[in-house]
Amino acid sequence: MAGENCECLSLSQAISNHDLQVLKDFFNRRLVAASVWTDAFETPLRKACLCGQLEVVKELLLHEMTTRPDQTVRDSTYCQILRLDVASGNGNLETVKELYENNHDLLDQEHSCSYGLAIPLVRASNVGHRETTDYLYEKTPLRVLMDDGGYWAICLLLDAVFNGFLVD
Repeated sequence: MAGENCECLSLSQAISNHDLQVLKDFFNRRLVAASVWTDAFETPLRKACLCGQLEVVKELLLHEMTTRPDQTVRDSTYCQILRLDVASGNGNLETVKELYENNHDLLDQEHSCSYGLAIPLVRASNVGHRETTDYLYEKTPLRVLMDDGGYWAICLLLDAVFNGFLVD
């Protein structure tokens, strides 16, 4: 539907611009806002995570949990993984520590990759958050870094060189 596409486009732009009021207005018109597809590639929740819009992610998750409580338990791991992804990308070490302490399995590659995300360690290193990267490096299992021919280890090494983490 043409009107629906325009509405989803405005939602996508609101997320990019961190416009919580447009987001709330959209919630009032559609109950399942976080899982509607704004285009062929992303949902609002995924876009907010990729844009590092932590407040938008919180708003979307809160809305989803109140409108679809039956899926809260099933989606709780997904929500935690998204929170960890955003916190890692923003260098929010306190939130990363809290999430890890509550669920050590979140640093398992299968979780992040099954949702199309980088592992949290590489997410933090990619944007240059050294303290968060150091913490996640200590907590991430070596098998995760060495999986797929060491793909994540190579990404981490390149990020470390690029961001000057190897110089002390």
